[in-house]
Amino acid sequence: MNEETYLNVLLTLSKNASEILYHGSIEAADKNVLKCFNNALQDMIKTKDEIFKFMEKEGYYTLKPAKETKINEIKSKFSKLEMD
Repeated sequence: MNEETYLNVLLTLSKNASEILYHGSIEAADKNVLKCFNNALQDMIKTKDEIFKFMEKEGYYTLKPAKETKINEIKSKFSKLEMD
């Protein structure tokens, strides 16, 4: 496996771990447990962001700017949902 593949795996794993920690956080009944989950979640989100930024810097992950028409289309779609 090459570096890009490893980084993609790490990014996916960090997203999955964030989801698990999020669910632990919203389900925690004890304040101390909640604090632990919240701290771990914030740490994992930071790690995920660092992986993503490194991948973007190395050219492994590129973002395309959204077209203004597509943004307006989605805004319109969601504004209709809020009215219902």
